Amino acid sequence: MASATNSKAETSAAKHARPFAYKNGESVRPFLQPYAYKARDLMNCTVASFYELSDDQLAPHQRRAKEGFIKLFNRRLKVPTAELHETRLYSTLKKLMRHIDEFFFFGSLTHDLQSPIRRLALTHFPPEADLLGRCCLINTDDGLPGFEISLEKYEDYKGHKLVDLPNLVHTLIHELTHAFLEGFCCHCSQCKRNDINAVGMEFTGHGPIFRGMHYAVMVCMADWSAELDKVSRGCSNDTYIETFSLSAEKSEIEDMEKNGTLKKMGMRPYIRNPSRRLLIWTSEHRIFIDVKRLRTHVRRTAMSVSATSAKRTSTKRKRDDEGPFVRNTRVQTEDAVTFLRRLVDLNSRGEERFARVPELPWWGRDL
Repeated sequence: MASATNSKAETSAAKHARPFAYKNGESVRPFLQPYAYKARDLMNCTVASFYELSDDQLAPHQRRAKEGFIKLFNRRLKVPTAELHETRLYSTLKKLMRHIDEFFFFGSLTHDLQSPIRRLALTHFPPEADLLGRCCLINTDDGLPGFEISLEKYEDYKGHKLVDLPNLVHTLIHELTHAFLEGFCCHCSQCKRNDINAVGMEFTGHGPIFRGMHYAVMVCMADWSAELDKVSRGCSNDTYIETFSLSAEKSEIEDMEKNGTLKKMGMRPYIRNPSRRLLIWTSEHRIFIDVKRLRTHVRRTAMSVSATSAKRTSTKRKRDDEGPFVRNTRVQTEDAVTFLRRLVDLNSRGEERFARVPELPWWGRDL
């Protein structure tokens, strides 16, 4: 009885940061606190900062990021894939990643040395993994969230056909969305209980919040490049909801419901038909963004924007050892053989294209 009381007190002790937004007429980026926001608040405020905004409504650095991405992407698109891989692929992806981050994620992932994305890697995953990319949590000396993003270089298992730039960028956007949600969503016990209706299950991470965020990004980028949009549509049957991501998430939920794991974990029930009153309504087959209500809500509830020069180390929120902000690290501690067996089981049903794989060979370097 005492343990239950303590657990409840611990949960209630978690205080979430207030929503954020750009100030009208200013270009100061919101300063995001790690592990601080409810998943839906984070999605709402982030999507409101770019979705269906004209260029003159964007912040100046967003306009520069969009222009920089389009120019660089189109210029590199003219280079043959093999030549690009041999010469400028890594530097190109690094620059495009920073443009994407600057436009969609407030520059919170790559802005400085303490930003969450610490490594970008190009690799060839083992055939059993069947991965296009991964976003892997890594240990950092400063205690802040750190991630390594790895992208598959080859389309075939034998390593003969190289992945072209549009497909690499599409995968990169997918992984950046994972990193953003993982690094800034609250991980307290109360929020973790609702992961099934938020960021997604631990093994997959493709819940309604992820799908809503990724959908908004890809719809926005449809006007940036016809080639990139073609890839996005091809992966989603023209819905911008990735087929494999959704399938993997549903399969994981069904398996855990059948074997009773969800009850043992104390997870809240899975909401298959969410309320239509949500600002960003995400079902398994359709996403609707109520733009007018979303903007009004964000303006009304947003906190004052802090300058990005604020010290990131000032936050008291930690992942590993402080109070309720403790994250289950099952994916990181699971040995590689067991993990790959689980992954192959999903792949045999054609359901998984993303996961976080521990300790696999990669080639890359620090950013």
